[in-house]
Amino acid sequence: MKDCVFCKIISEEKQGYRIYEDSDTVAILDIAPVNKGHALVMPKKHAESLSELSEEEVRNLFAAAQKVAGSMKKNLGAEGVNYFVNEGKAAGQLVFHVHCHVLPRFSNDDVNFHTARKKLSGEEMREIAERLRK
Repeated sequence: MKDCVFCKIISEEKQGYRIYEDSDTVAILDIAPVNKGHALVMPKKHAESLSELSEEEVRNLFAAAQKVAGSMKKNLGAEGVNYFVNEGKAAGQLVFHVHCHVLPRFSNDDVNFHTARKKLSGEEMREIAERLRK
């Protein structure tokens, strides 16, 4: 896509700090990292969301993310990894080219994803489960 910053990085029209590449995916360092080594793994094919990718393309994306995470553990000493995808503006997506964040984690790194949890009744849980099964 012409105006997509990630497409420009993939085509090497724009600078990106590549850390992994295969025939389907590219991984770059996030320019505003949560932790050193925070990476973005994206398909070379432009798509705004996971739902626009085939099952095979989703598998390739997460296989690449798994390889990047392994490198973080081996080469950066990461003690854990968070994988996450922000899909849609309400979820915090800023660049509308699907990408998986791979975030290396370290003891006492002061990164906090904890948020208040909701307590739902059994009836609410049954209703939600029924709606999602449709």
